[in-house]
Amino acid sequence: MDLLHHPGPLSGLGRLFELNYDPSKHRSAGIRKLFHDHNKRIGYTTSVQMSFLVDNHPFYLKLLAWHALIMTHSTCTLSIVEKSLKNLIHHFDLRFYKIAESLTLKQLNYLRALAEGNQELYSRSTRDTYQLGSSSNVVRIKSSLMNKEIIKIEKVDPGRTDAVFTDPIFREWLQRSYFGKA
Repeated sequence: MDLLHHPGPLSGLGRLFELNYDPSKHRSAGIRKLFHDHNKRIGYTTSVQMSFLVDNHPFYLKLLAWHALIMTHSTCTLSIVEKSLKNLIHHFDLRFYKIAESLTLKQLNYLRALAEGNQELYSRSTRDTYQLGSSSNVVRIKSSLMNKEIIKIEKVDPGRTDAVFTDPIFREWLQRSYFGKA
């Protein structure tokens, strides 16, 4: 009976809704339409924040939107979105633990540095702080994590690329659950 009151993050996914990509609106129009179609409200800033929390990732945004919709009685707030995100992260705990267990300590340290927003991963101070070893070791760590599809390289500015997580929920899980921050 408790399951009826607290459905999982995948409930309702059989029903389709479109998330058109618009970089200036961060797919928030599709989220607001979903809520409107279910006679519930969500503000523009809340829907944009929802999009930012999952790096505008369409799969996770859809899961987060559905979960927030289920938890919303009339108006979705940032607090509901945060609770929905925590539930979504919790849903993937076992999967993420298995991924983390397959990584070396240096790979985990690299991911910790990346999750904490550090992009200067080759600098001496960063390598010392996160115990990454030599610059060539950082290259091997990065390559290994890319082969495992845990990180990818994205173009940030013309002529500059950064390593980013392929899975924004895995990044959040690392920060909140594994490394114990947030």
